[in-house]
Amino acid sequence: MRSGVLKLVANVFSGNGILTAAGATGSQYDGIGGNGGAGIIRIEAGVNNRTAATNPPYSVGVPRNVFVSSMPSLKITSIGGTIVPLNPTGNYNQPDIILPSSFSSNPTVTVKISALNVPIPSNVTVTAVPQYGAVTSANTRTVALSGTQQSSTASASVTLSTTYSNVITAQVTFTVTAMSFNNEEIEQVRLSTTLGGETETVYVTKSGKEIKESMAALVK
Repeated sequence: MRSGVLKLVANVFSGNGILTAAGATGSQYDGIGGNGGAGIIRIEAGVNNRTAATNPPYSVGVPRNVFVSSMPSLKITSIGGTIVPLNPTGNYNQPDIILPSSFSSNPTVTVKISALNVPIPSNVTVTAVPQYGAVTSANTRTVALSGTQQSSTASASVTLSTTYSNVITAQVTFTVTAMSFNNEEIEQVRLSTTLGGETETVYVTKSGKEIKESMAALVK
């Protein structure tokens, strides 16, 4: 006895094509006979435009907690050709990278970024924040990731302070579909990282509410 189960999740569900989860006859599998029971069809969408019936009749509701199956991440991998250490501190008083003395005459360095499971193209903003003084436009660059959604990279040239220590940060925000949290549609995902540190993931709902990954993880 076999029956089907079909669950469809989307922001907007449209179309009246055939949807069926009816049980097959036993002879289709083993030649013995006997029919499978009725299956289950569930549609979860913020807006459901379907008007046609299904076999069996479907139930409908709004998505509750739906997240990407492969968590995205963002990392700073090197600065000025120097690989980021395994356990960076991101602390002004304990520099993770000390650049050569020649840096003072040419304070523009290349910051390399790697990303996993981030849509292509997406723009990454790299910022150098000096320990003292204001952050100027010269300290920020926005570059596009290239590669595949599974694995991508980017390089940005930023100008560092030659007087004070700098903390390097990177951030990317991208639009998503069919994600939700507590019945609210998630519109964007924002990833932030500081010089090789762990990725901070924030989900931004359509209403503007921000949910940190640590909170979302409690209900996954």
